[in-house]
Amino acid sequence: MCLFLTCSADEDFCYNNNKPCGPSFWGGACHNNSGRQSPVDITTDPYVSNPIKTQLAFHKYSTNLGGFTLVNTGDGIQLDLLATAIIPRIHYGNWGGYHFARLHFHWGENFSVGSEHTFNGTRTPMEIHLVHYSTRYSSLTEALASNDPAALAVIAIRVELSTSPINFGVDSFSRAMAAVSQLSFNLPGVTRSVHTIFKLEAFLPAAQDFFSYDGSFTIPPCYEIVKWVVMHRPVKTAVAQLIPFRTILTGKLGSVSGIEFVRKNYRPLQRLGVRKVEFNRAI
Repeated sequence: MCLFLTCSADEDFCYNNNKPCGPSFWGGACHNNSGRQSPVDITTDPYVSNPIKTQLAFHKYSTNLGGFTLVNTGDGIQLDLLATAIIPRIHYGNWGGYHFARLHFHWGENFSVGSEHTFNGTRTPMEIHLVHYSTRYSSLTEALASNDPAALAVIAIRVELSTSPINFGVDSFSRAMAAVSQLSFNLPGVTRSVHTIFKLEAFLPAAQDFFSYDGSFTIPPCYEIVKWVVMHRPVKTAVAQLIPFRTILTGKLGSVSGIEFVRKNYRPLQRLGVRKVEFNRAI
């Protein structure tokens, strides 16, 4: 079972629609569902014109967490905090509280695509997901097994290319992005520990307005248990920090050149249908 980029490389799950493991052939709730699948395209204008004034509260996001590990999962790159007694969390209105669990990255085969969610049909080169589980559960594993439509809250941050110089290493975000190069040409299961000052707030845009809607995992088994928080503004990075993502290995044999690289790992868009999207203006 694949849960948020924790699949082994030999599981029947990939992003190439020309193969029987591609998105069109994903099973479970990815195929048979109640219409709450993710990602979706967000037509921004109608929602931005009618905002809800609210606050997404971040607790311990500005706290030094002391480092992280990066792991090649065979389908992407996952970032886990090093052992710490400090667990960041978020709180939003009647959703309640959610503990931070991990984050992971989605990217594309070139710099015009990569994000899973789109705004007005347009993708950015990358999207970062900060995965949280409800404080009603004792662990991420328990939340995943709950079948609760509000079990998880995932913050999605789109990443755009910077048109100005990037001062590498000045914050947690740029250090984490730079550290990905340590996984280049490595097979699934390889991990790298990065002992450095690390704060989750560095992954957030300065302006914290966001769109919210009810959705699902974007990988198998596509369970519909996610409250999505899609940040309105992107964060910026440089081309040099995106290139290493496409150099990690899947562990699967390619048809031409041996072991495949993870060239892309974003799911095609799903129908929004009758679901409600809200634009939340930070106060």
